[in-house]
Parts: sequence; C-alpha cells; structure tokens
Amino acid sequence: MRAFSISLTLTCMTLLVICMTLNNSFSEAAGNKMTKKQLRSIGKCLSTSNPVGCDTFKCLQKAKRCKFGELANLCYKFTSLADSFTKHGKRFIKKSLLCKANQIKSNFASWGRECSTVDKKIAEVQSECYQNSSLCRMASLNHKPLKLVLPPEEVLLKRTSLQLFREIMNCGGNVASKFRDAVASILGQSVLSTLFYLQDGSEAPYTDLIANLVERTLPNRHSFFDEGDSTVLSRHVS
Repeated sequence: MRAFSISLTLTCMTLLVICMTLNNSFSEAAGNKMTKKQLRSIGKCLSTSNPVGCDTFKCLQKAKRCKFGELANLCYKFTSLADSFTKHGKRFIKKSLLCKANQIKSNFASWGRECSTVDKKIAEVQSECYQNSSLCRMASLNHKPLKLVLPPEEVLLKRTSLQLFREIMNCGGNVASKFRDAVASILGQSVLSTLFYLQDGSEAPYTDLIANLVERTLPNRHSFFDEGDSTVLSRHVS
C-alpha cells in the first residue's frame, strides 16, 4: 500500500509538470461550452425537478461537455448513507441538498453556457450551502459515515468531492485532522496540496486533466481498498 501511495504521488507530480508546461494546449478545453440544445434541455428539466432529493442535480448530467454530473453522484452517496448519520447529520443532508437544488433551479439560466463559469457558480453555491447548514458541526459528529461519502479515490478524481473535503479542512482542529490523516495516508500530502492548488481559479481545468489521466493509470480505479477491501476500509474509517 505504501509503495502504491508513493507511486501515485510521483505520477501526480509528474503530471503537474506536464500540465503547466503545456498550458496553451488546454486553453480550448478551459473554454468548453454547453450547446444551446443542452442548455434548453437542462432548463426544462430544472423547471420541473423536485428540489427535494437528487432530481435537480440529475438534470445537470445533460451537460455532456461539462462535469456537473458529479453533484448527482455526491447526492446519491449522501442519501443512500443517510441512515448512518446522526439526527444532526440527517438535517445537514436534507438542508444542504435543498439549499443547493433551490439555488441551482433559480440561478442556472443566468450563468451562461461556459462550463468554467457555471462550475465556479456551482462551487460558490456548494460552499455557501455547506456553511449555512453547519458543515463543521455535522462533520465533527459524523466523521465515520462521512468518510464513506468521501473515499480517498473520489477526493482525487471528483472535483465536487474535493471541494467538500476542502470545506471540512477549513473547519480546522480535530474535525480536519480526522479526515486529513486518513486521506493523506492514501494519497500523500503532496498530492492533496497539488489538488488544492489546481482547484483554485483558472487552474481548475488541470484538476480534470490529472483526474482523467490518473484514473486510466490506476491498477483498479474502482477502489483503493482492494487489499482486503472491508478490512482496509474499516481501518481508515475508524
């Protein structure tokens, strides 16, 4: 497991150098747009979607050129594991999902077609809704089920999961350490630092590039816990 973590760290750092060197090559990717047809389809879907549950986030999966569909996957994770959370955790799940859904339904049409612009707006919505739903208190009381929502491989490969992880890190103290140590032991601290940097501002497209390339090179990208699956997973959740 340690050798794999070292190998993964080196892979990500090497990819970072390649990404920064080939900056101009990815300017086009950073300018991806939804088609007008996709925008209309999403708008129609959002207008009739139920803000309770994951329907609203599922509408965003129609944006084929963008990666907004990760919101739906994160929603499914939370709702499927809701019974494992405390009462406060259940309230957080319901309140934060409803907050995100309502803001997306109300504002999506005004965000335009640029993937990067919409992605930033969605990130702002997520951050606001997490804070308004008392994320730090929820995380302090529900670190075990929350780690199942945020396995290390998804922190690496999915920007919405990385953002949630970063919001938890901003809680500081024992709350942050409960999550940071488990994830860093798998990915390595340098990988986390690199991902945090790449997620910021205009560098965000590089996060997608690294995720895509690392995903193809992992020996088994479905899980980092193949080494005695449940045993290894329980070690990092405890």
